[in-house]
Amino acid sequence: MLGVLAGCGEEEEQQAAPPPDVLDEPLLRTEVDRETGLVFQVRTPTLTGRETTLAVAFSERTPANVRTQLSDAEVAASCELPGVPLQFQPGPWNLSEPFITPLVPERPINVAQFVGTCMLVIGGSSEEQRGFTEFSEDPDDALAVVEF
Repeated sequence: MLGVLAGCGEEEEQQAAPPPDVLDEPLLRTEVDRETGLVFQVRTPTLTGRETTLAVAFSERTPANVRTQLSDAEVAASCELPGVPLQFQPGPWNLSEPFITPLVPERPINVAQFVGTCMLVIGGSSEEQRGFTEFSEDPDDALAVVEF
């Protein structure tokens, strides 16, 4: 939409601000893993998806044995998005706060709108490289998996 401003006898064209777009509003999706009680939350703040994050947190239903498994573990979390590879980033989890990891798509997309499956895995000692932790990307090896 173009507007015309008058001033000093000259007309200037100026672009009006675009109307707010519902698709460009932050989108938040939440699911809970029934077995572990872990809460998965995917947040995409803009349509491009460049700042999308996945947060995993405890709920009141999370059993003590799950908390114990995670107390000294390196974890990794990621999601599957049909046709769009996302990063799988490991790290330690300070259990007093949610585990948060970025989900960075290779192309602009509203990740939270189209996310399929998300999972959290616990790392294990690498058999090939001493001192390194390995993470399985197989959902069957995950501690928790949710479908959106």
